Amino acid sequence: MLEITRGNGATTFCSGFFIGRHTVITAGHCVYRANQGGWNRSVRVIPAKNASAEPFGSQTVGTAALRSTVGYVVNNDARYDFGAIILPNDNLGIRTGTFGYAIRNDATLLGSTINTAGYPGDKAYGTMWYNAGRVNAVNSLTLSYDADTFGGQSGSGVWRIENGNRYIVAIHAYGVGAPCTGNNNCGARVTQSVFNLFTAWRQ
Repeated sequence: MLEITRGNGATTFCSGFFIGRHTVITAGHCVYRANQGGWNRSVRVIPAKNASAEPFGSQTVGTAALRSTVGYVVNNDARYDFGAIILPNDNLGIRTGTFGYAIRNDATLLGSTINTAGYPGDKAYGTMWYNAGRVNAVNSLTLSYDADTFGGQSGSGVWRIENGNRYIVAIHAYGVGAPCTGNNNCGARVTQSVFNLFTAWRQ
């Protein structure tokens, strides 16, 4: 779970996932919101939070630790709505483990089963919920799927299970409506450029 203080002082929460021992991926609007003061003042990262329980502890970072894309921050393009939080050390990620991430072609993704888990705002605060669904539409920059989500789950990883391993193929960011296709939820797809950014942010 990510507990957020916006640039204007407002507080909110999002979801995220580790791709490296000190790198958490989330939605771009979970690190930057133009109408709420721009970059967040702070983010507290709390892996596997369950109500009051924080089994791995937490780390809090400031604005300098946040990353996103030019497409989202400068151009406000929802198709590029993802970002990262760079933690000061490996203390959390070395204990939680990390997700793989993968580029998959349209034929592989369309109709396949995806999974997501995060912190929906319609459930008890700080409780993680899981859902699975099917990819119903594939675009060059987004995946649309029917897995159930709610506000607060922005930044959740969308993963496929392949040979017993979990590979992120999208970053959840939106419910029904643009940029999603049809009556689906959606997120930014892992393309070659997304893959390259993830790898750079892991360094």
